[in-house]
Amino acid sequence: MGTEIFSVKHTAGKTVFFRFYDPVQGKMFDFDDDTWQALPTTPGLAAVEDTNFGDADESIYVTAATSLTNMYNSAAPRELIAQAVDDLATDEIITEGGFIVSSGELVSFPVGGVLSELTTTPAATPTWAQAMMLLYQWLRNDGDGTATLRRIMNDAGSAISEATMADDGTTFNQGKLADP
Repeated sequence: MGTEIFSVKHTAGKTVFFRFYDPVQGKMFDFDDDTWQALPTTPGLAAVEDTNFGDADESIYVTAATSLTNMYNSAAPRELIAQAVDDLATDEIITEGGFIVSSGELVSFPVGGVLSELTTTPAATPTWAQAMMLLYQWLRNDGDGTATLRRIMNDAGSAISEATMADDGTTFNQGKLADP
């Protein structure tokens, strides 16, 4: 089952929801019964505010893992629109972007928004966003290593992943990344 986490950077202290629109059907996804409706009962997925990324005025708002399989499980690719809204009642859109789903899996990156930092080592079959963020964190953030261990850190300086290393002057070996 394909799941994704959606996130957006926005003013701190807000109540943010994500909603999903299918332009082909002209309908919104209803989280109450996992169907597409013209007037959904529950049109938005509440996001949780994360204030721990270093900016006092802004936060990252993150959804729980969202099932793309429930949204669209056909093999034919379909573009869906994700909208982050500040208030479902006033319909104030923070940002929106398209993404393509096929067989319940994300096949192209969402446009707009931000990727959240990883807190653990991704599984052997990560989402595209997880794979991209792991590389980004490795290149951007401080690193830590010894003669026998390499660590990938988050922005705050905590290790999120580590691998053993060995170098005998002829051959370099690195073990698999794992949680510290």
